[in-house]
Amino acid sequence: MEDIIKFIKECKAFWVNTVSGNEPNSRPFGAISTDGKYLFIATSKLKNVYNEIINNPNIMISCLKAGTRDWLRINCNASVSNNRKDKELLFNDFPILYQRYNGLDDPNLIVFKLNVLKYSRY
Repeated sequence: MEDIIKFIKECKAFWVNTVSGNEPNSRPFGAISTDGKYLFIATSKLKNVYNEIINNPNIMISCLKAGTRDWLRINCNASVSNNRKDKELLFNDFPILYQRYNGLDDPNLIVFKLNVLKYSRY
């Protein structure tokens, strides 16, 4: 798991790929953390990506390291985490989230816990 998170953080941005009905969607994200077992990302419950993940928790994360042909693709199953420690982990790794949300108790803040099912790295 540490190799995965290190690679993603080196890429700076990554894409969260979801499905809405039959339509695939892909959005850039910048904040991701791990507790060594799961990955964690955050979004607002006001965004479409939130509803897409709730309706189909099977998502893919993908990223490409700038200036290289090194990439990573991760299949995950997402679930909402209401654990304060998971939120703290993400906010401690990415303090910029404090500028986007009214702290850890912001009612629009949703943290997803991602169970990695498989991944490919080239």
